[in-house]
Amino acid sequence: MGTRNFRGYDNSILRVLKTEDVFSFKFLIHDIKADLKRLFTSKIKGEYYESDKVVISTGDKIFAEIVKEKVIKDIGFELVFQLVMEYGYYEGINLDYHIEYRVDGYSYNNRNEALDVMQQLLNSYTKYNEGMIQMKMEGIDAWIDNFITKLDKKINNVYKEYTIGYASVGAFSNGSGICELIKEE
Repeated sequence: MGTRNFRGYDNSILRVLKTEDVFSFKFLIHDIKADLKRLFTSKIKGEYYESDKVVISTGDKIFAEIVKEKVIKDIGFELVFQLVMEYGYYEGINLDYHIEYRVDGYSYNNRNEALDVMQQLLNSYTKYNEGMIQMKMEGIDAWIDNFITKLDKKINNVYKEYTIGYASVGAFSNGSGICELIKEE
């Protein structure tokens, strides 16, 4: 199976494309993009962007981004799902997503770090007392959990039409792991 070592995925299920030939691959990606675009223009409130970005360090291709924003007192907090194609360690291509958090235009890969920055900005630039700031932060945290849960389910519903799903059942200290085929309806 085509997984790579040291995968830093956010998706709990490893998704491997069902095709190996280039001709079918182009049609699959086109169909996946169309299904995702249809889903996000009709059912999810948020912005959907197609992309051709390449992550230089890994060679992964970001083929779409979904952005959801929450603004509190002119301080923006964005949740960005980057839908990616990752090259397998030995062969194949995996579909995955990465989550990026943006606070006032600055990007963070770590949720807690982004929330800490948001809290510091609320402390510095608003007249909220500590109790109100704590309530706002709990609200943002719940908003993140809700959106991630909803989006994870919807993305995986689209991905499962085109991929074979595997769940990680073990990991080794060198970063490689053992995956097991999952049965999906």
